Amino acid sequence: MGAWGTGLYANDLGADLKSTIAALVKLPFDGDRIAEILRQESTEILADSEDADYTTFWLVVADQFEKKGICCESVRGTAVRIIDSGQDIELMASVDMSPKDLKQRQKVLNELRSRLSEPISPKPRKTLKVPQPLVMSVGDLFAYPVSQGSSLNPYLSHPRTDAANWNHDGWGAMLIIDAGLAFDFLAWYTPITTAVMTKQPIQIEEALSVRKWFLRRSGTVSAAHMKKMELMKVTSIDTDRDKIVKSFPDLKPGVSYAVNDISISNVMGISPTDEQVSLQFSSLSMAGDNYVRVMNDSIDSLREILLTNGSRI
Repeated sequence: MGAWGTGLYANDLGADLKSTIAALVKLPFDGDRIAEILRQESTEILADSEDADYTTFWLVVADQFEKKGICCESVRGTAVRIIDSGQDIELMASVDMSPKDLKQRQKVLNELRSRLSEPISPKPRKTLKVPQPLVMSVGDLFAYPVSQGSSLNPYLSHPRTDAANWNHDGWGAMLIIDAGLAFDFLAWYTPITTAVMTKQPIQIEEALSVRKWFLRRSGTVSAAHMKKMELMKVTSIDTDRDKIVKSFPDLKPGVSYAVNDISISNVMGISPTDEQVSLQFSSLSMAGDNYVRVMNDSIDSLREILLTNGSRI
């Protein structure tokens, strides 16, 4: 746990949970359903009750539910038990929190315990009435402008001019190979991208002959962000789901990325040159006691995942 203080949110998990809950309360679900989703997304944390992250999870969820007026007796009861038993303080001591900080932590817990002793007053909240629209479909092929491999940042007011040192010098390409709605409401998309940028927007003939396409993690996107990133839809092609799953064994639904609203723009960066491909598309994984760099799943050609009975291209 990366902690930097005595508060409930003075660690990585607490800060992340706060953002996740902020997204989940937009769904038209009651407290029990939201708590169930949180548990489903945190199975590793909740598997070890002797880890400090375990108590942090329940305390943060209880604090957020109380502040947002969300009723869930299982969350309230678990947090109260953790506070009254001294479990959180013991675990914080086990990760070397100082005696002085432990006293301050106890004050934080006492304040939360006091609030949890009172009946929660439900508060009105704005929730989604209909599912988010799927603005991309499986098989959609896009080209987009890049600068040294970096795509435009859709969170800037004027992406081309507000980003420091962004100068259009090439094009990236991505194909959507999976998409869905988390909990029937939150849209997510999984792309594969080319390895190296091209001088011109990719066309279908070139896309079918590109040497490498790499699997990227899932993400979210809106129509407004697509416009800011200047995504150009080249065409739609018929892909074979079975071939996609076989080609990309690490492919998983993008539920957690939808819940946390992590943009697809974060994974659209590509390599400016062939020489930088191995660094751009590799990640660190454990091998024994050491980290080793491994390549993302990839295919040598889009033809590997096309339907064989006359694909739409």
